[in-house]
Amino acid sequence: MTSIASTLISLEKAPTERLLALVKPIEETVEGKNNQLRTVVETLRSRRVSWAQIG
Repeated sequence: MTSIASTLISLEKAPTERLLALVKPIEETVEGKNNQLRTVVETLRSRRVSWAQIG
């Protein structure tokens, strides 16, 4: 069984309270990474790096 499959099974078995407790930290992590990505891309674009190079 893959790690992803194991995680999905464990999430299925997790208590509702545990899943609810995970929502905010996951959202904050995603938001933080999005902000970090935005800053890096803005910096690269200010240096006139092409979108093709950025990816």
